[in-house]
Amino acid sequence: MLALPLRRSATLFHSTASMLSNSIRRLTTLPSNPHIYIFPHPSSPSSHILSLLPTTPPTTALAILTTTSLPPTPASCTPNPVFTSILSSVLRQHAAGDPWLRNEAAAFAHGSGGRGGWIHVSDRRCVPDYGRIAWPEDIFGSLEVDAAGRFVEGGWQESGTYRVVTRDGM
Repeated sequence: MLALPLRRSATLFHSTASMLSNSIRRLTTLPSNPHIYIFPHPSSPSSHILSLLPTTPPTTALAILTTTSLPPTPASCTPNPVFTSILSSVLRQHAAGDPWLRNEAAAFAHGSGGRGGWIHVSDRRCVPDYGRIAWPEDIFGSLEVDAAGRFVEGGWQESGTYRVVTRDGM
């Protein structure tokens, strides 16, 4: 008696799933960054929009960048200044809460001889060796640290040298 309703619902589910799979656009991502979505540019057929959002159509105002080649290169891409401004704002407000940076600040204070200073906040595209500083194009900004290893309130300084795409990728 129960087999018939289950069979019907399974058939209904299968046919609904088949219809949906035929009508849903598959999202394309960058092979090296599967969390970055690629969309054709609506007004420029030879360009692509790269975004962290999987929405179709893409929200161009929030896109990371536009590019004329995949994978993007420094010469082929145009970063979105709105996105980079949002990124900087988020880092200014939340970077000091990152556990990795808190450990780095504590290590800095331990070896600073009772002086404060600055630690750099960089992406992880080309991680420097221990004790070394990231390439300038990989540094988002710097956080001020006091002698005890605590972050100084308002102590964020944007680097001005960060690049979304470098020769090492995105």
